[in-house]
Amino acid sequence: MIGTNMKNLRSDAATGPVTRWLISAVKNSATMTYGEIASRLESECGFKAIFPIMAGRVAGACEKAGRQA
Repeated sequence: MIGTNMKNLRSDAATGPVTRWLISAVKNSATMTYGEIASRLESECGFKAIFPIMAGRVAGACEKAGRQA
């Protein structure tokens, strides 16, 4: 299991999958809630329990990485 500290939530282990999921949602005119992101990080990526609000940190890290590219 991957710990839910800020370093891990901002790492490629979290931002990579979340970026793919968000791009897919946009392409399909869908949305994703923080709860859905947290649940998928836990079930598909092996993270320990994530409070939904913590998924906002991951989304923010994805946005920041996009601006730096």
